[in-house]
Amino acid sequence: MMQAEELQYQLLVGNKSIGEQRLKIEAERNYWIIKAQTSYSHHMLGSGRREQVSRVRPKSRTSAYYFEGSDSGGRRGSTFETIFDRKTGLVTVRQGKDEASIPMTQDYQDPLSLIQMLRELPDDVQAITVPMVGASVHIQRLPDQQITTPEGEKMTRVYYLRPGLSKVYIEMEAPYRPLKMTQPIDGGSMDMVLVRSPERRRPERNERQNQPQRERDTSREREPREAREGQQGQREASREVRDTRNPRSELVISKSQNNMRKPRSRRK
Repeated sequence: MMQAEELQYQLLVGNKSIGEQRLKIEAERNYWIIKAQTSYSHHMLGSGRREQVSRVRPKSRTSAYYFEGSDSGGRRGSTFETIFDRKTGLVTVRQGKDEASIPMTQDYQDPLSLIQMLRELPDDVQAITVPMVGASVHIQRLPDQQITTPEGEKMTRVYYLRPGLSKVYIEMEAPYRPLKMTQPIDGGSMDMVLVRSPERRRPERNERQNQPQRERDTSREREPREAREGQQGQREASREVRDTRNPRSELVISKSQNNMRKPRSRRK
């Protein structure tokens, strides 16, 4: 189950730190928003920053929107934007000033929502093909592996992704965080390792209001029965009541309003 969280990763090449990534998941209106900000500096990769944003549908856990932008050496780079519009039935891709659309015959994942999907894969799934713009991604389950983390030794589910030849290490126990990701680069490989995961906190009131409708409905189903009955009683207490002294008239009284409508006399 998706939840609001913030994760911080360290980028390593040959056990040497070359940058970091900050990942944030939050609820916004009827979607989950995943934001990733990456900064790096390496003699083979250069130096720069990259920003990624994914808008995920709560029910299907598929992408509704994806944005990626970068800059290098202080100069603004290219931007890449994809809109998965079910209403129009089109997938629209924008890169710089260029734009193209194709029919949307199925749901898609993007680079950020794909990692979230891996977190929620059933344990018995050994292989799966995931549609993405450009090419589908073939995912293969590898033998489980124990890795060293700042929190100690942890068992992980390992997934191998093609194309790209990347590996993703998912925590074996809830909340199933991506603990490590590896990706080949020229002359070696780059590791992205989880270094910080803030403790869970109770969402603020405005965050709970922004939580996607389906998630709120699920939370309500888990509310204690006594709490729901108490709320029901409060609502009933604010309904219209009659003036018992004069059965021929009716007064409208509400706890939320101070005004009172005039009695409406009933005809005999």
